[in-house]
Amino acid sequence: MQLPECLYGFSLKKCPEFSYVITCSRAASTALALYALLDAGKPENSPAIRKGVEYLLKSSVNGTYWTYSYMVPSSWGGSASCEEDFQKKPSLVATAYAVALLHRLGYNVSKSLRWLKENLKPENLLNREYLAYFNGSPPWQYSFPFYQLGFPSVHLLHREPFEALALPLTLLNGEVGGDAAAVMALILNRTRLNFAGEYLLLVEVNTRKNKNTSYKLEIHLTGANTTEISENGTFSYILENVFRLKFSTPRFFIRGKLELHQYDPFSRPDVAVYLLKRIGNNSYMRVGCADFTEVWNGSYRFDVNPRYDYWSHSIRPTATALLWMRLAGDKEMEGSFLKKTLNGGHISGACESYLAGARACTEDYAMLLLLIDLHDGSFTGGLPETETATPPSETPSGTSENDWLRLMSGLAAGVLLGYLLGKRR
Repeated sequence: MQLPECLYGFSLKKCPEFSYVITCSRAASTALALYALLDAGKPENSPAIRKGVEYLLKSSVNGTYWTYSYMVPSSWGGSASCEEDFQKKPSLVATAYAVALLHRLGYNVSKSLRWLKENLKPENLLNREYLAYFNGSPPWQYSFPFYQLGFPSVHLLHREPFEALALPLTLLNGEVGGDAAAVMALILNRTRLNFAGEYLLLVEVNTRKNKNTSYKLEIHLTGANTTEISENGTFSYILENVFRLKFSTPRFFIRGKLELHQYDPFSRPDVAVYLLKRIGNNSYMRVGCADFTEVWNGSYRFDVNPRYDYWSHSIRPTATALLWMRLAGDKEMEGSFLKKTLNGGHISGACESYLAGARACTEDYAMLLLLIDLHDGSFTGGLPETETATPPSETPSGTSENDWLRLMSGLAAGVLLGYLLGKRR
């Protein structure tokens, strides 16, 4: 089996055609675990820390960068693990984690910092399909790459390198990544779901048969520039109708009914309704999928109500975007996001547990705790050259929406370590 040149996850570049390949890095995992142990109070001269640092120093390539390896699921030629060496390649993410840990402990990592700065380029942060899309010249009009929802994606299997880099670059306290952060901030400002732009409602039907099918479509909208859409007609094989919308409030709601006639009930059509946001001339990003109910053969009811704020209704994608905005010097949205997400002591943002399996909400909450510490000034990155931030002044109980979570911020390292251990299972 011929192995690909570029991979998902920890690699410099990614190849979407090899989505069955999973990358991993023992160096990144080790550095993150050691960082978590130090934050939890483990002494720097403890056997666990010394052993981990020794491994990192030995596993670097020419004292410059660290690598990743990859696993191939059993359905694609047998299983593999991180211990097996399959043409290890340079890794931005692994190097960033290792440098953050070693820099914190006072090691000279100047060569590795230079390597990071030289390689933190847009083409190494985003898949080439995304770059073409954001440059305004995609080969499609309504399909965002990989058919995901939002950007950063809410799907664990469609992670871009920039998503994995947000945390270690933050741990480095912004010492690298300035130009890369500026590029990412421009992109993220375009994909933020503020409902101030132009949206499309896309209705797609594929009967898989070249014969005429009549249809009737009724859509009712709340919080939009139009309140009702009614349409009927006939089509052969594929129906693709687009309706342009603008919203006056993020609490919009779309409810519709679609009836199909003269089609074979034993060959069910593919029916989909998407909400898309315009991010370029003819470039649109999916931000919502309809929930469908088939009332009877050929009759469908659907609702679109994503209730997205910022970049996603999930915590982790928005937290990732806010970390990149912070690296670019923009902290404006942090406070409002935390206030809305914590909501007086109740976490209102969703987590990705339905995709993360055993990891549940760990990564979402770890990112949230980090944002809290960054926002109130209690986290500085732990670099030797950085003075410890002055703790925030005490406030009476109940005056801050995140008082209760700030008490937990000391557990953030344990949360990160728990996420890591769950990921390695």
